[in-house]
Amino acid sequence: YTSCAGLSDDLHEAALKTGVDSVITERALDTVSIIDGREVSTNNKGYVVSVTDKARLTYLRTSQIKNVDYEGYVYCAEVPNHTLLTRRKGKALWSGNSAIADVIWEVSEGAMTTSRAMWFCFGNPTRNSGRFRECFGKYRHRWTTNKIDSRTCSMTNKYKIQEWLDDHGEDSDFFRVRVRGEFPQSGSCQLISSGAVADGRSAAFHPDLFVYHAIAIGCDVARFGDDETVITVRQGRKVLRQTCFRGLDNIQVAMRCAEEYKKHAMATIFVDEVGLGSGVVDYLKNLNYPVVGVNAGRRAEDPARFVNLRAEMWYRMKEWIEAGCDIPDDTELGEQLVGLEYDYTPKEQIRLEKKEDMKSRGMSSPDRADSLALTFAYPIHQPTAGMSTQNSFEPTG
Repeated sequence: YTSCAGLSDDLHEAALKTGVDSVITERALDTVSIIDGREVSTNNKGYVVSVTDKARLTYLRTSQIKNVDYEGYVYCAEVPNHTLLTRRKGKALWSGNSAIADVIWEVSEGAMTTSRAMWFCFGNPTRNSGRFRECFGKYRHRWTTNKIDSRTCSMTNKYKIQEWLDDHGEDSDFFRVRVRGEFPQSGSCQLISSGAVADGRSAAFHPDLFVYHAIAIGCDVARFGDDETVITVRQGRKVLRQTCFRGLDNIQVAMRCAEEYKKHAMATIFVDEVGLGSGVVDYLKNLNYPVVGVNAGRRAEDPARFVNLRAEMWYRMKEWIEAGCDIPDDTELGEQLVGLEYDYTPKEQIRLEKKEDMKSRGMSSPDRADSLALTFAYPIHQPTAGMSTQNSFEPTG
């Protein structure tokens, strides 16, 4: 309940974006105020934000409603990840930010149009993806950030911290997150470690080191309007180029792939043939280019270990990155590589997070990372006179 129309809209939007059906209804709020020592009854317009989907009521429970003083009687919702959303005197306060879904951030984002509004976020850096992580990365130019090492705080238990240091080590993710105030190098469900990606972004291998290695061209074709078409050229342990496009039709995409092929002797083109990509594959085949259509949903070459080809080629890319590589120093690519999560099927097969699930938690479609992963779809060999044949996705390739 609130007498503030703006806050009722915020809470309603927050409820909807957490997946709950919610409605706003108006009602009169009878209040009693003490003015000059006398009780004065007033009748103000109020707003009730109601959850109507009982089956999904776990998002907002009665026990999670808090009373705060904000332009009248206000009750703010504490969502299940221990997050408290409130707008109070032009300030937006968040607690436990790493666990907040990105769509919930949008609610507070809209509140920043208020004059002299301020936004404070506090939390342990438990995840390597999401908007809280981006405050220290992609959007760091928009935020004033500070990381606090709890060893420097007078109120902390130094004996307990020393126990954690002895048990886990200075560079363990547990110690980084809970003591040092640093983001983890790898989340519990994160496929590719952040440290390995950072090393790859800072590497600068000379192209001549891999002149005799096979060249793979990966093309991920955009499916929706907000997706990118991305072409990646990889030779050995180095990504030579990665280019991104929007608004291209199949013929234009095919010609871009052909242009990359013409720059190199003996390359193989791998195209995601699911959906619109099938037209690109057909066009390149008609022009006699060496193209391989990749359906990521197909059976993996090692079905006992991977649920499908997508999981297998991403895992090959993971091993390639963690063994040492040279990738573009591109923030978007880096975030896509570390943002993908995985789990195991009942048969103990590695299964990757679906793109739809990534988008539901606010992540962009991993088009750039998928384009690189396509270069690991199948082995390729390039016989060269006087040189040994190299396999494109082995750690030595």
